[in-house]
Amino acid sequence: MASAPGKSMIQVKLPDRPGAPGARITRAGFCYPGKGKSGDLPPRPECGPLWHDRVLATLHDCRLTLLVGSYAQAHHLKTKNLTDAVRDFRAQGPGFFPLPHPSWRGAIWMKRNPWFESDVVPALRAAVRKALGGNRT
Repeated sequence: MASAPGKSMIQVKLPDRPGAPGARITRAGFCYPGKGKSGDLPPRPECGPLWHDRVLATLHDCRLTLLVGSYAQAHHLKTKNLTDAVRDFRAQGPGFFPLPHPSWRGAIWMKRNPWFESDVVPALRAAVRKALGGNRT
């Protein structure tokens, strides 16, 4: 896979109108933390707790949560290592799926971890199709 992880990795058609059944995207921090030396700063500690419960309460019939990046994984799974969390995705149960962040670093990470494309991506696509009721591209 040449590009960073994203919708092309999942390979499903996401809904394009409000209220349509399917996937919704939310953030770990809800506030832009600013730019650091090598990318964005970590999520600000006050923003997630302020908004998470409110936003998640509006997401009815949520069948699958893609935990994209180490901050989301640390928050929901209490993990400290992205590689271990992604490698052990089956241990997270059917409702959570840890993934690398879709950035240039994610592309580097995937090159260093070739098992991701062969082991995780097919399972991710199947989990998303199942969560969306079998929809395919």
